[in-house]
Amino acid sequence: MLRMRDRQVKLKQREKKPPFNKYETKIINTLYNYQTPLTTGKVTKYAGFSYNTVKKYLQRLLEKKYVKSTHHGNAVYWWRKERS
Repeated sequence: MLRMRDRQVKLKQREKKPPFNKYETKIINTLYNYQTPLTTGKVTKYAGFSYNTVKKYLQRLLEKKYVKSTHHGNAVYWWRKERS
């Protein structure tokens, strides 16, 4: 027979975190909708978040390998990584 503590542990194990938070989801969708590399400023404009917020979450998505980036002068261009 399961004790109360064991039940709580099993329930927590079943709960799964979504893969992206609301900022990451909006940024991924923005990159997907435009189908072309966008600068950080353009992602900011189209996603509707502040520059620092977009930059922070683009860096996180880059670390998780969901997006790619390249530098051209001072501009950083971002695009969604295709699934392999």
